[in-house]
Amino acid sequence: QFKDIYKPIIDGNKDLWKCEITEKDVMEDYYQLFRNAMRAKTERKYVLFICPKDREDLKNNFIEFKNNFLENDEMIRYVYWEDLISKAKSQNVNMDSFEEKYFGYNK
Repeated sequence: QFKDIYKPIIDGNKDLWKCEITEKDVMEDYYQLFRNAMRAKTERKYVLFICPKDREDLKNNFIEFKNNFLENDEMIRYVYWEDLISKAKSQNVNMDSFEEKYFGYNK
């Protein structure tokens, strides 16, 4: 799967990476991060990793991935769900059913 699917995409976007990407990097260590980050191939494609604030482990994993592999991270961002919800609410978007469904509470 790595050689047939992921390697050609990674090689087609060499400006994004700091170093040579190995099969272990992708398939074992940072699968989900690579799988999504490699889609930021053009300046009009953004990749957002959206996670809850209380998941510091996910943020730390992203920072490690970013520091080790990303040369150009302008199109790749880490965003908190809570910040997106707050922004939506500031625009008068009702987020009650979303919060109830995905967070099990209603602020």
